[in-house]
Amino acid sequence: MDEIASNRHAWGTLAEDHYRHYKERIERGENRLNMHIREELGDLAGKRVAHLQCNVGFDTLALAENAARVTGVDLAPENVRCAQRLAEDFGIGNVEFVEADVCDLPASLNGIRPMLIYPLGGILVIGLVMCGINPLMGIINTAMSDWLNALGGSSKILLGAIVAGMMSVDMGGPVNKAAYVFGTAALASGNYEVMAAVMVGGMVPPIAIALSTTFCPRKWTLDERRNGIVNYVMGLCFVSEGAIPYAAVDPLRVLPSCVVGSAVAGALSMTFGCALRAPHGGIFVFPVVDHAALYCVALAVGSVLGAVILSLVKKTQPAEAK
Repeated sequence: MDEIASNRHAWGTLAEDHYRHYKERIERGENRLNMHIREELGDLAGKRVAHLQCNVGFDTLALAENAARVTGVDLAPENVRCAQRLAEDFGIGNVEFVEADVCDLPASLNGIRPMLIYPLGGILVIGLVMCGINPLMGIINTAMSDWLNALGGSSKILLGAIVAGMMSVDMGGPVNKAAYVFGTAALASGNYEVMAAVMVGGMVPPIAIALSTTFCPRKWTLDERRNGIVNYVMGLCFVSEGAIPYAAVDPLRVLPSCVVGSAVAGALSMTFGCALRAPHGGIFVFPVVDHAALYCVALAVGSVLGAVILSLVKKTQPAEAK
């Protein structure tokens, strides 16, 4: 006898005892749902309710007092028969009982699959994956931070180039975030120059792509040229993710071009002694940047350089794509 059959048999043998017990409780007026269950369910008026694993229907009948229609489902046929008798004993007509394995009810769950089952299952799977990945990523991030800290003492210009270049490696991914967190940590410790390099590095990719789509339109499709205008705004607002659609289509050309442009902008920012006391804000915080004019020069040089390299390495679009 398999596990399901054994479970069905075990509950079936108890059905008559449960029937007599719950019939007596209903006669004493004890057929009320638990207060906490009632609060969780809320108002059931006019609704159809499915009660899975309903046993002999004691709680199912209590639900029927508040809902328009209730369907009780149980694995054991003895339980279903006793539940039907219980409903007949007390004249409750807005309830029905079905013998079925709840695992064999896919059609009844179709409506909630995309809204509940798939998202919940996805969250659980990703949570488990993250539990396995987080320790490794913690080690990697710590090593990167230690390496960047070591660079800070030897070469500020090299440090600026590296953190700014990291901002363009994956456009909002773990490398980008490691550089950004390093910048905010430096900001908290009073080193404002690193944060300036980080932000200018994150602003370059969208602007470089926008410049390329504007001045070298033959390298891009019509949709890419149209959407490129938006990247001017996203870049000036320090939203690196504006470059993601372009990087996803052609990563081998877009990413290296943006990394070079960002690295040069970060190095220039350090060379000019630009300092930023805000962790975000893009062009809106330029007024509080030390040497703001030179900071604009660093951004312009990095963006133009990235755009030039990108336009040179990108292939010309075929005539039908224009």
